Amino acid sequence: MTFAQRINGWTRPIPAWLIYIVAVIPPAWYLYAGFTGNLGPDPAKALEREMGKLGLQVLIAVIAITPIRDYLGVNLVKFRRALGVTAFFYILMHFLVWFVLDMQDIGRALSDIVKRPYILIGMTALVLMLPLAL
Repeated sequence: MTFAQRINGWTRPIPAWLIYIVAVIPPAWYLYAGFTGNLGPDPAKALEREMGKLGLQVLIAVIAITPIRDYLGVNLVKFRRALGVTAFFYILMHFLVWFVLDMQDIGRALSDIVKRPYILIGMTALVLMLPLAL
């Protein structure tokens, strides 16, 4: 039995919906850390950064599922949708933390977009992900 077959055997009984339950743990942990003062001197920035990092990591994992199957023989396709929705959730949380906790005003948000065009690129990517997540 190859390593890929062994991994496929281990993951076969794991339900995909379990990812949704596990996905709630990091945001809950960061929220707890924020309320207890463990996110540093600027908790909104730390929360924004961590949610963005989580979203990017899960998005990369989703994109890597097909090459992993093609080159290694490990089939994780049944987890792709759950991971994609999780990535969207994390990226949406990243945006909401930036907009609600950091900017707190649409005028400040618009001036921040003009000052930092990469925010507009991120917002465009978020809007493009919306139909895929639903």
